[in-house]
Amino acid sequence: MDYLADTEKWVFAENLRKYREQAFPGWGGLGRFAKAAGVSSYTLSQWMSGKQMPSTARIHALAKVLGVEAGELYTPQAPEAETSIPDFVQEQIAVIDTLVLLLTYNRQALLGKVDAWSRNEGFRIINALVQGELRKVSER
Repeated sequence: MDYLADTEKWVFAENLRKYREQAFPGWGGLGRFAKAAGVSSYTLSQWMSGKQMPSTARIHALAKVLGVEAGELYTPQAPEAETSIPDFVQEQIAVIDTLVLLLTYNRQALLGKVDAWSRNEGFRIINALVQGELRKVSER
């Protein structure tokens, strides 16, 4: 397996998807892009999934249709800036995560996959977590 070639395919596929979505947005965008590029939707999907790579000439044609330079299809993109999540949303996420843990544990206990001591100790710990998270939210 050629790591460099696989990475190049992945970068190309990611960029092709991104630029396609910008130039040909929406549900029918793939079909419109395929028609403009003179290839089938199946061929485009193969390229956008990284399963196949187009020829150099085809890459230049794709770039022209997308309105970008061919090199932009090969250049790794900087990750988009992360947006900060407000504290109150993070607290709500923590409560939800705790409740999901509780439900999952309850399911395991009901199915008999947890022994009696673990079940009691697990319920005690989860109850403390839920009470602590709910207290945090109610104190706001």
